[in-house]
Amino acid sequence: MNTRLLAVSLLAVAATGICNAAVARDDTNARQEVTAAITAVGGEELLASVHSLEFDAVGHRNMLEQSLRPDGPWWQDYFQQTEIRDFANHRERVTESHRGYSSPDWWLQDGKWTPYPTYIVADGAAARVAKEKYSAASMASVQLADEDFSFGPIGLLHTALGAPDLHAEADVTLHGFRHHVVAFTWKTYPVRLYLNSYTAVPEQVEWTGPRPYDVFWNVWGDVTTRIVYGMWSLEPDGLRYPR
Repeated sequence: MNTRLLAVSLLAVAATGICNAAVARDDTNARQEVTAAITAVGGEELLASVHSLEFDAVGHRNMLEQSLRPDGPWWQDYFQQTEIRDFANHRERVTESHRGYSSPDWWLQDGKWTPYPTYIVADGAAARVAKEKYSAASMASVQLADEDFSFGPIGLLHTALGAPDLHAEADVTLHGFRHHVVAFTWKTYPVRLYLNSYTAVPEQVEWTGPRPYDVFWNVWGDVTTRIVYGMWSLEPDGLRYPR
């Protein structure tokens, strides 16, 4: 099954309130809760039938590290992105364009979108395509692709279920609602997955680890990355996917 989605992405720094609940749970609950989440998004058979996915995203990014004032207003980068993920062969293609701060002309010219190079990841290597010419790309693209496949909505629950150290942690209150928390290790990195106790779907996943190939992030050592899922939509084929 090939699935095409239209997504809206807003990349910004936001405060997330998480309160630990006083209720501890038996570790045997973790596998049951992840299995319930797979059922909630459509079931094992439907997830396994997704061989590729293409989505278009529009969004903006607050350039906090580039701006003059830490409390804003911040420089803005606006972007459009098309991403194709081939789950069967673990390949990814990302094409994007920008306006605003990340555009070489800023707002000084005609305001057109500035195309960025296309990045292709396959067989553990990455290529950069610009003006129809291929060149080697940073391994940072390979790391990002691995995270997309492992923590994206299609692969996330299988990543958790396949972890030998999957275990339950205490429930927490997140965004005003009670959530079950399961934790595991992915490539030596600690991961925590928050599952909505009412709908069973994933609400948030976070992991901590280094980004040795990224020019900007590697100097900060271990970095915590957090993905918050929302706007769960029922697709025509029965799959539930967060927009």
